Amino acid sequence: IAAKGSPAQILESGALGDDILHSRPVSAAPSRVQSTLERDIKRFADRLQVNGDIEAPDGTIGNPQSAKPDKAYVDPMTEAKATGSIKSATIKMYLKAMGPWWYWIIAASAFIAVQLGSVATNVWIRQWANAYHISSSDSYAHAF
Repeated sequence: IAAKGSPAQILESGALGDDILHSRPVSAAPSRVQSTLERDIKRFADRLQVNGDIEAPDGTIGNPQSAKPDKAYVDPMTEAKATGSIKSATIKMYLKAMGPWWYWIIAASAFIAVQLGSVATNVWIRQWANAYHISSSDSYAHAF
């Protein structure tokens, strides 16, 4: 062990030589997305009310749902447990997302072909095994 300490202390001591200082590229500054908050505040400054809500174009304040008095506002980010069955529209959406109609025709045909092949194999083996059926009385005679 030639030196010990933090990496910065070892580099400063020169124990590793000067070559390592020249071989490392200088780190770039982290990139940041420019904030649009100030621009948005200036854009909507004329709509700001006293309580800090923004007046919507239709004249409502704050929540656009408040224009509908018959329905209470439900926050879309709240999670709840669903009960019942899956709606057919949801199943259709998933199937459409997983492939076009012709894909499902091919997939269903392949599945049916595999199932029929399995049944056909069992039927064929049973027929083959029964083709050489010997009566029970003859089998004892050959054994002795």
